[in-house]
Amino acid sequence: MGLYVFRLSPDCDPGTNCDAGNLRAMHLVTRVTRAGGVYDNGMARITCISHDGHEEVVEIREGWSLMQGARAAGVEGILAECGGACSCATCHCYVDEAWRARLPAPTPAELQMLENVADERRAGSRLSCQLRITEALDGLRVSLPARQ
Repeated sequence: MGLYVFRLSPDCDPGTNCDAGNLRAMHLVTRVTRAGGVYDNGMARITCISHDGHEEVVEIREGWSLMQGARAAGVEGILAECGGACSCATCHCYVDEAWRARLPAPTPAELQMLENVADERRAGSRLSCQLRITEALDGLRVSLPARQ
């Protein structure tokens, strides 16, 4: 159940049949599910809450950033203009209070970029490109600002 998002495998040899129609050359990036659905090992379920309260649960593969997985799953509200280089602050999110202590502290570069967010900066403000997904983050809840 859900929307599956695939990308070409990074180890795919361009000289072989690696087009989008060859699923053996693809790997699962993420999939969007409904609450309570079955999900894959090595992935974490993250709830993204839009500024108007709409909740979307996305499953993101371990090792990806929250920004990469949410964008791949089609979550609206994360622009990520710099593509995850921590240089634009357009992937700003608010981490739910219950999860803040479980995340690594922001780097000095992230703290500097958080000075430039378009919407209100709060105690839970983070850049989603800097949040690496692990299975320990299964259940993480983040809210998205009205403006990036």
